[in-house]
Amino acid sequence: MVAGVPLLGSLVTLIGALASLIALFLIWKQPHGFGLTPVATPVLLGFLAVLVSLTFSGLLAGDFQRFVLTIPMFSQFLYFIPLLFVLPVVLTGLDPLHVGRAALAGVGATTLAGFAQFALFPTDCLIPQAGKPLCLELATGNPLILAGCMMVLTLLAPLGFSQKGAFERVLTFLVMACGFLTFAYLADGRGAALSFVVMLPVLLIFLCRSVGWKVWPALAGAGVVVLVLVAVAWTNWAQYRNTALVVRLAKIPQSYSHVMAGDMTHSSTSKRIAMYTAGVQAIKDAPILGHGPQNRFLAAKPYLPAEYNQNFTHLHNMVLTQWVAAGLIGVLALLGTLLSPLWVSFRSLRSAGNTDLRYMAIVVSLGPILLGLTETIFFHDINSTFHLFNILLFTALVAHKSTLDSTL
Repeated sequence: MVAGVPLLGSLVTLIGALASLIALFLIWKQPHGFGLTPVATPVLLGFLAVLVSLTFSGLLAGDFQRFVLTIPMFSQFLYFIPLLFVLPVVLTGLDPLHVGRAALAGVGATTLAGFAQFALFPTDCLIPQAGKPLCLELATGNPLILAGCMMVLTLLAPLGFSQKGAFERVLTFLVMACGFLTFAYLADGRGAALSFVVMLPVLLIFLCRSVGWKVWPALAGAGVVVLVLVAVAWTNWAQYRNTALVVRLAKIPQSYSHVMAGDMTHSSTSKRIAMYTAGVQAIKDAPILGHGPQNRFLAAKPYLPAEYNQNFTHLHNMVLTQWVAAGLIGVLALLGTLLSPLWVSFRSLRSAGNTDLRYMAIVVSLGPILLGLTETIFFHDINSTFHLFNILLFTALVAHKSTLDSTL
């Protein structure tokens, strides 16, 4: 399901809701056949804490009608709860290799669809934005959502690497490289590209441990390769500087220079800085309980510069948006939920045979957090469905692994 997010868009949310209804029906028919596993307990507590904090802050803020309209934006924290009980039972045959292959298929299919639409129907599949290159969105409705989901799928694709043959390993690398081009170039996902770069050492360590290589020599070799590539690019800069990929990726340092120069209107990064500053001021007004999810952007708007005339539904930062919406309690609940796979990994996956699951824990925990530094991962149906289901899938795999270990 999650591998098809970029191609299916909001349809994935509908599929997730239907799966939860089926899970609820199964629990009703066989109440003793499903139970909460120990590894799912911290996830359940996190879900409930997010729900309670957002609901309490929303009711406390008033404007009940507007609050009700925001409930679908975080409803996955409620209707995914039955899956915590059912998935560990119905997915007993699933292992990390299957997840990796599904992610690889999703990245490959999305890449093919993206390049096909980019080549054949550029006016239909790309979003024209004033002063910006056209960006691929497919069925997600937003190129940043496509880029973020693709980034996480690309990192999940090598799961089960130690069990793959030579051909499948080469195919994995090729598809991952094409996936990077899709979300970094076609979708212009600069935040996703930076998040992927931050995660590269983790990916390299995972691959080394999967094939039995020593980590430090591999990291040193990767560093040498990067230096060689930089040297080649530097000596041939005149040849490469006007290529489309370089032009788009060059926006990252350009945006930084605008911010350092105090230009708060020239780039999207500068505008984000303005929203972050306003968000901090809004947090100071209600630091503990927040302003309610219905006011997650409106509470910060009075602190924006006078020339800032755009309206958004969030502050382009997951932590700030959640803090404004539900206060310190809400943001701690959300971060606790996202970090719960790492906690489970630390407590339950210490043996040497759990490399894949430990790597998956890092990806599904840190992936949305890194993306959330420049975007809002929740308060959006596709993002919420994708990232929360990844956490549910991880807990089901760990529960199955624990069951196998206890029977050996």
